[in-house]
Amino acid sequence: MKGTYLSNIDPDNVQGYDVKISGQVSGFNKLNIDIDLICFTPNSDIICRESFIHVTPSLSTNILKHNVRNLVLRRIYLYFFTIRKLWQQSSDFLYLRHPRSDPLFILFLTLIRLLYGKITIFYEIPTYPYDHEYENTTKVKDKIVFFFDRMCRKQLKKYITRIVVVSFYQPIFDIPILSISNGINISETIELNRPPSLNKSIHIIGVGNIEFWHGFDRVISGLKNYYISSVKPEIDINFHIVSPYNKCIEELLSHSESSHLIDKIKYHGENYGDKLNKLYDQCHLAIGDLGCHRKGMEETAALKVREYAARGIPFVSSAKDPDFPNSFPYRLLLKADDTPINMSELVEFVLGIYEDTEHPKKIYDYAVNHLDWSIKLKKVIEAIPSSNT
Repeated sequence: MKGTYLSNIDPDNVQGYDVKISGQVSGFNKLNIDIDLICFTPNSDIICRESFIHVTPSLSTNILKHNVRNLVLRRIYLYFFTIRKLWQQSSDFLYLRHPRSDPLFILFLTLIRLLYGKITIFYEIPTYPYDHEYENTTKVKDKIVFFFDRMCRKQLKKYITRIVVVSFYQPIFDIPILSISNGINISETIELNRPPSLNKSIHIIGVGNIEFWHGFDRVISGLKNYYISSVKPEIDINFHIVSPYNKCIEELLSHSESSHLIDKIKYHGENYGDKLNKLYDQCHLAIGDLGCHRKGMEETAALKVREYAARGIPFVSSAKDPDFPNSFPYRLLLKADDTPINMSELVEFVLGIYEDTEHPKKIYDYAVNHLDWSIKLKKVIEAIPSSNT
């Protein structure tokens, strides 16, 4: 089977999205799908990454158009090369990563239906609903994007076969949905966590592009209460934050300074590769999202906690997750509110887990069997009518 994947992403956000997109491509390959990814690079080149399961090397990158900096032209070229690729490889399906709807996008879909008839078109919306991201915006560009999206998305039902969405269970825009949760490319996961001994000290880590809704302020407030209740507690706790610097990080560091926790809060900036591996190997516990309720979300499928699981490190979070039931012993589910985290509860959780020295391998095995993208994308492939293949 063959597929074409189109991703219209902002170059400034490639680092954040690239893990998921490359993971999905790998997942399709594991399901015996040859798939071409059409996207653009930070240099504003339009490229096609061809991924063939029976060819070595399995991945090749072709530059389709150099240096397309005009946003409208870039969209036009992305659509043109996608239409051409569908014809060149006789694709069985098209997988679209959600660009907001506008007249140009509707024209693109219209042309596909005219040229390729009943080809299966999947339309991934990573987070739904998303209107709240725009309703209070003051940016003119965002206001325009939101206006066109609300106007044009009503037309999508004429063209889209299924909307792929994370943890949402009702039709969207009158289109049937495939509800999946996020996955991870296990084969490319960095080495398994090698937890340090406790030695009366627990190190916790939080990794990501940290924003207010991640709720890391709850950890700092919890540490403040923890050290106020006992100036010299039996277990010392240190919090390592790995994130690009932004306003939220500035506020977190200010919070830690005013709480007299400068020696307990360690900010490491943005880290990848060996440096990040070494930080993980210093830590006993990871912090997932603790503020999803601030976005009105009761359930999530955060990529970060899946990366934690694939590394074999236990973690805490405050939102329900379809992949981690209450019976999963290596995730501590905390209250979904703004109260400080009870650090004594975290200490008890860590001490209990570390009684089993094999826990990193057990967490990793769970990730292999439940979280790999090949498992998540089976629903997508099964939704393709047999007449297409």
